Amino acid sequence: MWELELIPVYLLLSVWGGKKRLYSATKFILYTAGGSVFLLIGVLGIGLYGSNEPTLNLETLVNFVLPANVSTFFTASPNVSTILTPHPNPLF
Repeated sequence: MWELELIPVYLLLSVWGGKKRLYSATKFILYTAGGSVFLLIGVLGIGLYGSNEPTLNLETLVNFVLPANVSTFFTASPNVSTILTPHPNPLF
């Protein structure tokens, strides 16, 4: 549902933005949606492979040990989404 919030934000940016408003609005949507995809993959991966049966219960997931390569992939996915999130500093 959070992704639906991007539509009004896109409209606000594209109508009342600065000089490059369409470029900025499109870039904002692409980076935000791209970061969300990696976050979704990471959370679903941990939920599906984090225990013997699919769960998002943190008590169960903390006590289960994942193989090293799977653990690295699923913990790196949310970090990638953090990198892909738009930064308020235009020089970033």
